Amino acid sequence: MLIAIIIILSITTIISSYLAYVHVIKSNKILQYCEMYVQFIGAIALRTKATYDNMKEVDRLGAFQADDEVGTTFDEIHQNIKDLNHFISKYVNTEDGNKETQKKEN
Repeated sequence: MLIAIIIILSITTIISSYLAYVHVIKSNKILQYCEMYVQFIGAIALRTKATYDNMKEVDRLGAFQADDEVGTTFDEIHQNIKDLNHFISKYVNTEDGNKETQKKEN
């Protein structure tokens, strides 16, 4: 009877150890994917900021916004970039986002 209990506990321990090992491997893969996504979003943040700055520079006189056909599209693109920039600065840890958050807090 004692040998049966030891065998059952040994099998249970081996199975539990294997499952814990599998979960550790999966969690490491998930962590790597999360880090890659954060880097990707950071890169998108920098490109969005550059695009936003270029749009402001190109339309420094307001010529695009004044035109009816181009102005509507320009305003939509401008609003989308502003929304994306706001989201990135709020939820992604970039240097620009941290500076903007600190300015808002002060």
